[in-house]
Amino acid sequence: MRYYRHKLQSIKKLPILPFLPAVLKDMTFLKENSTWLVSHPHLINFAKCRSIKQCVEKHKRWISKPYPFNLDLVQVPFLTSRTNNRLGTLDPIGQWFEARLNSHCSC
Repeated sequence: MRYYRHKLQSIKKLPILPFLPAVLKDMTFLKENSTWLVSHPHLINFAKCRSIKQCVEKHKRWISKPYPFNLDLVQVPFLTSRTNNRLGTLDPIGQWFEARLNSHCSC
C-alpha cells in the first residue's frame, strides 16, 4: 500500500482512477481513528473534520478532469440502451449507487 500511495503522489497527469479499497481504508481510518468529540463532551473535533474534508477533496481532485474517452460516451450512450432482463436499464442502478455514496458522505 505504501508503494501505491507513493506512486499516486508522484503522478502529475490527471485524471486518476483511485483504487477503491485504498480509498475506503483511508476513510475508515479517519472515521475510526479519533473521536468526533474532544475531551469536553460539547466540543467538536475540527481536526478530524478537516482531515476527512482533505481526503475527500484529494480524491475529488484526482477524478475532476474528464477522461479522454468521455466524448465517446456522449456520442454512443450504451448504458441507457443496455438492459438486464431482471433489472431493466442500468440507469436506476447508477442512481441507487450514487444515492448510497451520498448518504455515506454526508458528515
